[in-house]
Amino acid sequence: MHESATVWDMFATSDANLQAVLDLRAEVDEALDAFEAASGRQVCFRLLSNRWDGPDGTPIGSERYEIHRSEFCSAWKERDLPACTRCDNNDLVPACSPPAGRRFDPFFRTCHAGADEVIVPLWSQNVLVAVVFVGQVIARDDADPAIDLPRLDALERRRLLGLSRPLRHYLLDVLDRLERIKAQPGIGKRGVIESYLREHLAHGPTLAGLGARLNLSVSRTSHVVREVTGQSFHALLEDYRIAIAKDLLSRTDTAIAAVGRQAGFLDAGYFSRYFKQKTGLSPQEFRRSAARRVTV
Repeated sequence: MHESATVWDMFATSDANLQAVLDLRAEVDEALDAFEAASGRQVCFRLLSNRWDGPDGTPIGSERYEIHRSEFCSAWKERDLPACTRCDNNDLVPACSPPAGRRFDPFFRTCHAGADEVIVPLWSQNVLVAVVFVGQVIARDDADPAIDLPRLDALERRRLLGLSRPLRHYLLDVLDRLERIKAQPGIGKRGVIESYLREHLAHGPTLAGLGARLNLSVSRTSHVVREVTGQSFHALLEDYRIAIAKDLLSRTDTAIAAVGRQAGFLDAGYFSRYFKQKTGLSPQEFRRSAARRVTV
């Protein structure tokens, strides 16, 4: 593979499907508009994976929904932007990953500034790929009375959480449709390979498992992977794991150990050593060099 390419490039589609992606992007904007009208609350759609990117690199989410737009948040960003950034990035994955496992249902979280907001986590194939913030409100009896935000009673809290659940399912369906669009020119094989890697990353994808998915023998599957991707299955899997890790490191402030787990590495120390061996940089060094633009 050319050094400037990534594993994601192997699954890119042709220009013939660009219009379908643009239509899907417009549909998402309309759905978020409708959700804001129904809930009475503003939303922020934070993408945490380039799986949401179209074949030309354009993300499915529009710039309008990238940031918190309320007057409350704007005032706090002017007052203490680093604290807002930490709250929206460093604390996000831990909040969606309590000790018992991943959180799928929407839940209320109190931000560093004292406002409550609904967090809608979007998990796909063991990776937190996006989060929707719905807010900001006050939903606690002990809240600071100086915070000038709408106060929700128990009934309104349940209503807001109830509205957020269908939104979660809808956006995950959008991701599935987007990935089907991007897989179309591969006559299925590239899409099947990528889908299998995603689904089994946490448990260890195998050539035999992929062969079962393709209904091919192990030896024939090995040949097909090389024909389609130009790589062996082992090399493809290594590149895939590194690509996911790079994606998370450059787009989020997720803890290094959590990045490793989402990329399929259970041991944080081994992940750091492996990542440096493959890239020449430690995960921390890569994150600093990525010079990402984090919006809040």
